[in-house]
Amino acid sequence: MKRYSVVGLIFFLLFNIVPFSAFAATAPQDILMNAKFKIGKSITDSSLGEVVNSWGSHKVVPPLSYMWYELPSVANVVFYESFGPSDPEGFLLFNENDEVIYKGPGSISKLTINVSGVKKVAIYNKETNFSSTVSFFRLWVTDDDLTPPPAPKNLQVTPLNASASLIWEPSSAADLAGYNVYQNGVKINTSLVVDTRTTVASLANNTTYTFKVTAVDKSGNESLPSNEVSINFDTLPPAAPISLTAVTGSLPGTVDLTWKANSEADLAGYNLYQDGVKVNSAPLTTNSYQVSGIQANTSYTFTVTAVDTSGNESVHSESVVYFNRIAPAKPTNLVAVEGNAKVDLSWNAVDNATGYNVKRSTKSGGPYTTVADNTYGNIYTDSDVTNGITYFYVVTTLNKTVESEPSNEVSATPQVTSTPTLVVSIAEEKVKVGQEFTSNIALKNVKNIYAEDFALNYNNKILEYVGFEEVPGYKIYNKPVDQNGNLRFIIASQGKEHGINDEKTFLKLKFKAKAAGTGKVDALKCRIADTEREFDLDESFCSEDSVTVEGVKDVNRSGEYTLLDLAIDGYYYGQLASNADPSKYDANQAGDEFVRDEDLIYIVNQMLLNTNYPPNK
Repeated sequence: MKRYSVVGLIFFLLFNIVPFSAFAATAPQDILMNAKFKIGKSITDSSLGEVVNSWGSHKVVPPLSYMWYELPSVANVVFYESFGPSDPEGFLLFNENDEVIYKGPGSISKLTINVSGVKKVAIYNKETNFSSTVSFFRLWVTDDDLTPPPAPKNLQVTPLNASASLIWEPSSAADLAGYNVYQNGVKINTSLVVDTRTTVASLANNTTYTFKVTAVDKSGNESLPSNEVSINFDTLPPAAPISLTAVTGSLPGTVDLTWKANSEADLAGYNLYQDGVKVNSAPLTTNSYQVSGIQANTSYTFTVTAVDTSGNESVHSESVVYFNRIAPAKPTNLVAVEGNAKVDLSWNAVDNATGYNVKRSTKSGGPYTTVADNTYGNIYTDSDVTNGITYFYVVTTLNKTVESEPSNEVSATPQVTSTPTLVVSIAEEKVKVGQEFTSNIALKNVKNIYAEDFALNYNNKILEYVGFEEVPGYKIYNKPVDQNGNLRFIIASQGKEHGINDEKTFLKLKFKAKAAGTGKVDALKCRIADTEREFDLDESFCSEDSVTVEGVKDVNRSGEYTLLDLAIDGYYYGQLASNADPSKYDANQAGDEFVRDEDLIYIVNQMLLNTNYPPNK
């Protein structure tokens, strides 16, 4: 901070008791030494008058007049001292717009005032009948920032548990350093708060606290306070609710809960807990509640707490246990499919079922014998049957110990049948390296099949998967991804007329031989579906087929690959392989009828594998 002591004005007392030279010698650097002063008739007079004399003369200020001096530039005043009119309007400071920005007594030894934007300083004689003699005045100016920042706005205080959260809108000061927080008029922060929020801790219950916030800039100027907020801090929870009861509700799957209302004046509502988990998102404003989603034969435990307007929550009420013994829904859409010495059953699953009972009879309508007790899942295969006998089935749902009404009745007559099979077939017995071939995929011994989901594996060290060819009427509806020789296909028929019966090829897979050996294509598993059910084929009925891949001979038929083989194919590069004398050469090394880069790459790879071929030295 730069501060300058400025002799503003020295006037002699009446009758010239003190010589002027004694004052002038004590402050040779004062910028007011050669000041010109003017006399005005009134503080409100727009005309500032004429220059009447200079520094060092006796100065008498007439009644209702002022003497003023204009500073060389706008400055900030931090101290002043003077001896002149003693009334509160004896000493005045003006800004550049000739507006009075400070009033003070004209007689003072020294006073800190911190006034920014000062352009003019004046001594004013308020007396209406008497002149006033000015002895001296002195002021100190600085170029430091004395302007306080704008005050923070919209302070909000939220009571918490033994603490309070304060948040406010920021001050718009460009040189903001932080904020001071005042609790009951006392600043509580030891260092500036740099955020626009803070938490005040260690607050007592049922005590009123008043908060306000000020802004502080980097020069240390502090703003006026924000709005003041008072709160009465409450940490005392209400009493726990009593007399909680639970009865079956008026709607299916509901329970009605009621309890005695609390009497606290600041009660906000209640929280309801089901098996320890709060049910409501906001406090309940009544002392009753209907819980939905109640399942049959399931035990539920309920408690209630009270919450006041300060957010304090009571301990839990005594718990009440509710158990609703209701029979589950019966299974629907029971379907039976006969097989060879077996009947496959399926039905729609029932929500909240813990199991199913499968019942059978040789007479429609029963009586039934339970053949599967508390079976899991919604499918069952009855293998304890005899071909040629008609059986009748129903299924019931279990929810723990409670059983539903029976499902619809179905019948089936098991008999000897051909087993559905997924067939993999390759027409060729032998292929050469580089040669492409087709593996047909078919179903046989089936009836009205409209969708297939199967996976297969092939020897990817011997074979390369090239792609597939769709058979008209059957479309692949997934995107098969080759995963280290494993492929999966999901296929559906396109129209009723394309249901698969007896035996039908529905997909063609393309492979390319890439190394000598036995290349196998193996169907691993398959699931098929008609329009009523879906079922898996036994793994033994997912077939496989293989092809023998013969290795390629070297070009000049010497028995091993050398640089000479590469030279011969290099000579015929870009030509038909048959242009090389077939009686002497096997120019076709990569399976294409032309000699291309693939053939030369193959030859070089075989050279590198030839241990008898010496490397270049």
